[in-house]
Amino acid sequence: MEVALKESETPTASPVPTATSEPTKEPTATFTDTDTATPLPPTPTASKTSPPTSTSTSPPESTPTPTSAPTQTSTLTLTATFTNTPKPTQTNTHTSTVTATVTLSPTVILPPTATPMGGGFGQIAFASYRTEYPQIFVINIDGSGLRQLTDVELGACQPDWSPDGSRLVFISPCEENEELYDTASLYIINADGSGLEPLPTSGRGDFDPAWSPDGTEIAFTSMRNGFRPQVHIMDVESREVHSLSLVNNKDYQPEWNADGSKILFVTTRNGPYQIWTMNADGTEQTRFTASRSLWNTYPIWSPDGDVILYTQREQGGVPILIAAGYPDGGIEEFKVYPYPGGIPMREANYSPDGNWLVFESWPEGELHHIHFMRSNGNDLTQLTIDRATDFDADWRPIGP
Repeated sequence: MEVALKESETPTASPVPTATSEPTKEPTATFTDTDTATPLPPTPTASKTSPPTSTSTSPPESTPTPTSAPTQTSTLTLTATFTNTPKPTQTNTHTSTVTATVTLSPTVILPPTATPMGGGFGQIAFASYRTEYPQIFVINIDGSGLRQLTDVELGACQPDWSPDGSRLVFISPCEENEELYDTASLYIINADGSGLEPLPTSGRGDFDPAWSPDGTEIAFTSMRNGFRPQVHIMDVESREVHSLSLVNNKDYQPEWNADGSKILFVTTRNGPYQIWTMNADGTEQTRFTASRSLWNTYPIWSPDGDVILYTQREQGGVPILIAAGYPDGGIEEFKVYPYPGGIPMREANYSPDGNWLVFESWPEGELHHIHFMRSNGNDLTQLTIDRATDFDADWRPIGP
């Protein structure tokens, strides 16, 4: 940098050749001072006019004039100061930005290309008599990956997935498939079978658990009020419980709609088992079905909320799946499986995308297996093949 400054000095000091040796030393010292004083740009024009005035004076006295010459050269130094090189660093920043922009990592997220059939995780939880007492198992929708989840004394059944698919709530004891479990309690378990946790119980029978869509509450049937089955709500975090049923009614099998604002339930308040709806706080309890002497049980809401699907049978008869539009009040009912043959089907649950149903069926009259079909009744498929009775199927909503 000093060499460049001296070269720029030489043309300015050409009028006084005699003083060349001494001024060249002094500028170098003065340059470093004036270099830092970058605010001087206006002054150079003034200092350029002063040298001509000093030239008009007598030659002997022009010897001090070289002192003003450094001032001129100091002005030139300012041009040298401009050679800050932050720009190269900026170009470096540019190249680093380029590497950041080349984010090809999102392409790695592409592997989950094929969503499992029915949406969600493509897995079914169900209860089975494959052991001495029923236990809860999981199986993939293609029939692979069968795994026992619980090993609870006196059995477990009625699994219901949490909305994020990470946990299950179920009941125990469960010695057989029934509609009332007067000694059962609620339990929570992780999807991998770990973290078994009992929920507070009345000791008089808590069953029919249904997890709310936001995961904060569990609706269930309890016989804690004088052994009369009624719908209750438990807060998952605080474990507080309150009843939604009116005092003298017998209500069962609560089920939430998709946004958690309403609950379906079964009641006998006006004759045989019929389906009613109510708000999530228990208000506006309204009759939905009026199927005369037919029994309607195990209601479920379609994910879009437009259809209520339930099991229907005559007392002692063969159960079938029936659907009715909501909120039409169940005036028009239609068979979900419209084909002849009278295949028994009960306790259905929707797939997360609403296109499929999973349920218990025994087409050959004896062996109860888990089946699935499209929600319009097509593509009936048997999922489980063991000779043991399988029941209480529930489709896992989403993956972990």
